[in-house]
Amino acid sequence: MRKNDLKFFIFIFSLLIYTLLSKILSVYLITLGRFYLSYFFIYFLLLSLFASVKGKIFLFDEIYRFWVYAFAPILVYIFFNLNVITPFYISGNFAYFICFLFSNFYNSNFKERKFIILFRTLGFFFFILGVSLNWKIF
Repeated sequence: MRKNDLKFFIFIFSLLIYTLLSKILSVYLITLGRFYLSYFFIYFLLLSLFASVKGKIFLFDEIYRFWVYAFAPILVYIFFNLNVITPFYISGNFAYFICFLFSNFYNSNFKERKFIILFRTLGFFFFILGVSLNWKIF
């Protein structure tokens, strides 16, 4: 098995883990909501398009970075439990921010990835804006 095949397998496995954890922890109304799924589908397609300009290896490296988002349902669940225990409110969307930061800075090569980091930051800005303004995509 080649290294790129393994990275794609890890990406597919992380999608499965994301879905299962969302159902098991009962946070699927947020993590598997209509806006979230349609946004990440469009975001993934555009990211793949922009990353493929630099080559196949670069594309697989960027797709591999999505494994971090498999832990978003766990973080959302933790934040909801913290909201019950403490008087402070922490939005579940903050979990996606933590995953976004970790996926961008984990094993990063800023010189090569400048354009993709900018694209991902702009995409995350639209994600937060869409969630806070309750946008509908489809």
